[in-house]
Formats: sequence, C-alpha cells, structure tokens
Amino acid sequence: MPVVVGALGSDLRRVDDYFTRRATSYTLRKADSVLTVSHELARQAESFGAPRERIHTIMNGYDETIFHPGDRG
Repeated sequence: MPVVVGALGSDLRRVDDYFTRRATSYTLRKADSVLTVSHELARQAESFGAPRERIHTIMNGYDETIFHPGDRG
C-alpha cells in the first residue's frame, strides 16, 4: 500500500532527540511520497534522507482580499 507523509511546519524543524530523529528519518526514507508546504521543508526532508525525487512541494497560499491585517480599533 503506498504511503504519503506530509511536513507542514515545525514537525521537521524541532526533531531534537535521537529516537524521534531516527523514526522520522526512517519514515521519510520509506514513504512513497513526501509532501511539503515550502522549499525549506523540502530541504529539511531531504536532510532526513527522503529521496529528492519523492519530495513534492505544494505551496500554501491565501487570498489577500479576504485575509489581511485589519484595523485593531
């Protein structure tokens, strides 16, 4: 069964202990596809051993006409 994993933010940036790093590396190396939301996370996934050809980046986007800073008053 194909396995797809995703990296959405701090899940790859804050892997500090040995056991979590090892499990994360194993998961990323064995996954059929790794989805990331930025090029920086793609580089992080690759540093954990994910094969470059299995990493796919889908940039998060937003509609600036709806989501924008508003008047705090």
